[in-house]
Amino acid sequence: MKNLFLTFKLYIKEHKKRSSIIAVIVILSVFFAVRTATQTTGETKYTLHKMLRLALDGITSFSVAPLRIIALTGAMIFVATTLMTLYFLYAYFRHSADVVPGWASVVLPMLFLGGMQLLSIGVLGEYV
Repeated sequence: MKNLFLTFKLYIKEHKKRSSIIAVIVILSVFFAVRTATQTTGETKYTLHKMLRLALDGITSFSVAPLRIIALTGAMIFVATTLMTLYFLYAYFRHSADVVPGWASVVLPMLFLGGMQLLSIGVLGEYV
C-alpha cells in the first residue's frame, strides 16, 4: 500500500496535467484479502428470491453475454423463419391440398418480426 502512494506521488510530480492523474487513479487498483468467519448463530435474512435476484444481477451487470445470446437467438429465429417460408411456399405450390389456409400468413410474419426485434435489441445493446 505504501508503494502505491509513493508511486502516485512521483507520478504527480512528473505529470502536472489533471486528466493523466485521473487516468492513473482509475487504472490503479488495490486488492485486499479479507477473512470472513462462518456464521455460527442465527439465520440468513436473504430469502431464495433475494439470492436468485442477486445472482442474476451479478451475471447480467458486467457482461455482454446475455446481449449476445439475445442477438444469436434472434438471428436463429430469423434463419428458421426464412427456411420455414421456403418450405411453406414449396408445400403451397406442390401439395396445395395439405396446406392449412391462413396459417403461414399469420405465424411467419410474427416469427419474422420477433426474430428481427431480438436481433435488433442485441445489436443495439452491444453499442449502447
